[in-house]
Amino acid sequence: MTFNGNINAVWTLVNDYKCGTNITTTFQQGKFYSNGYFVDFGYSLNANNTNTKLLDFTGTDTVRVRREWSLNATGTTLNMGGAVLLIQSSSAETLYFRGAA
Repeated sequence: MTFNGNINAVWTLVNDYKCGTNITTTFQQGKFYSNGYFVDFGYSLNANNTNTKLLDFTGTDTVRVRREWSLNATGTTLNMGGAVLLIQSSSAETLYFRGAA
């Protein structure tokens, strides 16, 4: 799944967001608001670019990825809003946390 809008693009969840275990969510630019809903980015979240972006998880309890969380601090505003980041796999594999804002 790729979020690839322009700098003014806004995505606000109206229900839970859940990707399959083998899906990578890529976020290019714009604004993402979880709106308090459950967020499961699937296999990984890749927002490792310098484009202007906002990821806002205010009101959400848990943000989940299965293997990799990858953000570039340049151009990224991250608001966890009290949400817990869960990097969780059901198999024995290396888990990655790369960058934050």
